[in-house]
Amino acid sequence: MKKKWILIILIGLIALGAGLFGYQQDRKPDQALARINNYSMSVKDFENELEYTGYGIDTSADPRYIMDVIIDEQLLVQEAQRQGLHKRKSFLITIEHYWKQTLIKELMDKETQRIQKELAPADQEKAFQDWLDKLRSKAHIQINQELLEKTIKDKFQKTIQ
Repeated sequence: MKKKWILIILIGLIALGAGLFGYQQDRKPDQALARINNYSMSVKDFENELEYTGYGIDTSADPRYIMDVIIDEQLLVQEAQRQGLHKRKSFLITIEHYWKQTLIKELMDKETQRIQKELAPADQEKAFQDWLDKLRSKAHIQINQELLEKTIKDKFQKTIQ
């Protein structure tokens, strides 16, 4: 199952990379806000960095400072790729976890907005739990209890030692 998800993520990343590469190729040279080695940054790329950055850049700061932070980030990404770090198993697992958490966050935000529109604050927590229970009740879930117990026992023994 994990191999399936890693494969899906890899295909997604390849598709995203191919799409970005194709998008990069379509740009006219005068449309680039900045060039960092072979990477051309458009105004839209810059705006997306400002909106979705995980580094908490203060957007009220001097735009040249913000550009310097983005350039440094791009140089680090390029160096990591040059060293092949994007092919490591640990990186792929991290991407898988991030992808799942982001997808869950998007779903929960959507459901929370729906519940907030429909119900009073006092009823929202129960409605959210009911929604999650309904998802669980419709799912086909099988747990190998014996293997679960063995795995937990092995994991905790390794942690204690």
